[in-house]
Amino acid sequence: MRTIDLTLGDTSRPQAHNVFGKTLSFLQVGRDNEGAAKASALSLLAEVGEKQRDARLATLALTMKLDTFEKVKKAIDEMRVALKQEQEAEKKKKDWCTSQFQKKKLETQEKTHEEQTKIAEMESLHSSVSQLAGDIKLLEDEVSEMNKQLQVAGQNREKENKEFQKVVGEQRTTQVLLKEAMASLKSVYAKEAAFLQESTSKVAGVHGEEPEFKDFKQQSGSYGVLGMLQQLIADSKAMEVEATHAESTAQEDYEAFTKGTTASVEAKTKDITDKDADKGATEASLVEARQSKEGLTAELENLATAVAELHDECDYMMQNFDARQSARGDEMEALQQAKSMLSGAKA
Repeated sequence: MRTIDLTLGDTSRPQAHNVFGKTLSFLQVGRDNEGAAKASALSLLAEVGEKQRDARLATLALTMKLDTFEKVKKAIDEMRVALKQEQEAEKKKKDWCTSQFQKKKLETQEKTHEEQTKIAEMESLHSSVSQLAGDIKLLEDEVSEMNKQLQVAGQNREKENKEFQKVVGEQRTTQVLLKEAMASLKSVYAKEAAFLQESTSKVAGVHGEEPEFKDFKQQSGSYGVLGMLQQLIADSKAMEVEATHAESTAQEDYEAFTKGTTASVEAKTKDITDKDADKGATEASLVEARQSKEGLTAELENLATAVAELHDECDYMMQNFDARQSARGDEMEALQQAKSMLSGAKA
């Protein structure tokens, strides 16, 4: 028996229409030459074949004209088995397509979530890098400013110390000169006083009279000069002490400032080093996150391609699944009825 293996939908070809036409012609002959049962079976198969546009039924109807009942019934059984297998295969294919669509949907959702999470991570890392860069720049500016302050403070301290040395030197020189002047005056005044006393004693011895102290004012004036010099020396010493105290205070303040500022510079320098290390590590994490995100994007693109291929493979079958299952069921029912008709006719 010759068979034509055409799937549902192939009957739009010219060959299928030719088969249907020949079948109807043979049916007329069959009604004249075969029994009513065989004619009814032929008519049923031809009608269902044309309705479902399945050339296999029409071809089977043609074989009924040429073959014995047993061969035809065997062919009917084989076709029913084939149709049932097609039904099951199509159900499995539908289940597979549904499963694959669901699987790809879940994978896409998962990868999309991972991609969005990675994008958020990249934004956070980028923000951290920018923040660290800003912190480092601020710390570097602060360290630079403190180093300038240390330099200026050192220069000022040097100038102040030189001024102190100058003042102290001048005051000590002044004190030496004043002391020398006092010593000279004291020597002169001592000689004058001795001479005056000697002269007075001689006069008193000659005249037997008490000496007059007419030169007392002159001697008092001499002591006034010495007192003035003594005061100048005291003032000079006081100025030296004041300058020394000011120098000591300034030096202590400078040392405290230098110590505190140097400690701050060291702390900020360490902070710069630590933040620079953090920045490097964060930048490395950002590169890794960017690469991971690119990988996820590629996976999503591959998933989109796979889904598009699934649509190409499954959409037509799934959209027409119920109609195809129903049509194939009608064919199987028609085959069963045809077989029953033939079996009844034989009986």
